[in-house]
Amino acid sequence: MLYRIYLYNTKAFRTSPVIGEMNHAVAMNSDPYWRSHETARYMAPFDAESVARQIEKELTNPVTGQCKCRCIVEYPPKMHRKVSYIFLATSFEKAAEVLPRVHAIAAENGLVMYDAELNRTYYRELVDVPYITMQTRQQALRLAITESVKPVWSVRCILFSARGERKECAYAITLRKDAAVSFEERNGRFYACLKDNLADGEKLICANRCYTVSGHGYSVTYVLEGYKKQPDRIGFVMDGVPKTALLHRMGVEAAYRWTEECGGVTPESVLQRTVLREMRKNIPNPGTRYVVSAKISKWIRKLPIDIGYRKLGPCGSAIRFHVVPDRDDPAPEEVSVLAIEESDAGYILPFIHDVYPYFMERYYLTPNHLPAEMWWRIMDRLREAKNMILHDTFNPELEPYIAKFPYYNTAELLYSHRFEAVLLIDIFLQWSEAQLDAYECNDDLMFNIQGP
Repeated sequence: MLYRIYLYNTKAFRTSPVIGEMNHAVAMNSDPYWRSHETARYMAPFDAESVARQIEKELTNPVTGQCKCRCIVEYPPKMHRKVSYIFLATSFEKAAEVLPRVHAIAAENGLVMYDAELNRTYYRELVDVPYITMQTRQQALRLAITESVKPVWSVRCILFSARGERKECAYAITLRKDAAVSFEERNGRFYACLKDNLADGEKLICANRCYTVSGHGYSVTYVLEGYKKQPDRIGFVMDGVPKTALLHRMGVEAAYRWTEECGGVTPESVLQRTVLREMRKNIPNPGTRYVVSAKISKWIRKLPIDIGYRKLGPCGSAIRFHVVPDRDDPAPEEVSVLAIEESDAGYILPFIHDVYPYFMERYYLTPNHLPAEMWWRIMDRLREAKNMILHDTFNPELEPYIAKFPYYNTAELLYSHRFEAVLLIDIFLQWSEAQLDAYECNDDLMFNIQGP
């Protein structure tokens, strides 16, 4: 019996369902499998002959000259793209020696390894080359920048995303004032510095009033501001010409200092929101996005209710609402969560129950995936409830709902605090509308409600 392994290169994301189709195609190598979902067009070229030689060299016994596996370069049928892949066969007795080294070689060459015996896919898991390259490049660029446009007051991280298919980070460079050199001239030096320090395969993109060094699978973005603790100017490039303008917002340095000095708010919690899909779509400049995120933290601290707005993850004792990530979503960490403490969620849960009556039966740590159409009905029901609370508080129809409210549980109390009571409804509706806008092209959009 043979233990079968396949190595190939692909343009598809790790979570894409086409990976499964490609596994079947390379294993069966017959026309129907390659034809399915046009699988061949997701293949990417690589030097298969060279990789095969590397495998044979490393797995050959130097004494006997025998290789522990058989390595063959194969191709799809002629009617499909002529892109090669590797078929590797070994015995079950030698598999424990062969697999770890083949896995390492696949990772070194950026290849997918498919174990046909266990139906298991190893998608470039051993070495994350884009992440490593991004980190080394941002360090090298930082040294070049601080030398080219000195004096520099601070370099602050305003975005960091390493879990998705594309690794990216962003930094705000805040300058000290130099009486001998204008901000305009230093912005020009900054632009020239980035152009002069591009590595092979990188390109400089100047858009959204920021600078982005983009490479294979990674990007490093910079926002240039001045001066010091209270910057009021920003440098950028428009139509290939360096420009400067008034900032017209709080500087990143001021926002960062506020998060450091404010109890209960950390720079990490502010940084989390800068990767969220709706934030990216509505605020393309990462510096502005960071400042807006800091202001959201400030606003949340002042609320009379306990809510959280963050990326997908554990929420403790809160009830959480979020979009259900697609299985082929290349960036699941862009999904945002609206987390509402259980004791406060009572202002919206009775109305959600009208549309989805099974939630209380599937409450504790149980996902409830609802289609977007049902979410629209929930939003409409909450709009009706808000209108009734504000303008018809003593309506008998509202009485059974008031009895379930956590604090304002009589009509008289609710009337006195009706504006506070609808605050959570407003927050829920604004968050929901932002999700529907951010995922407008997704025909299969689902939302999750999950108890603590």
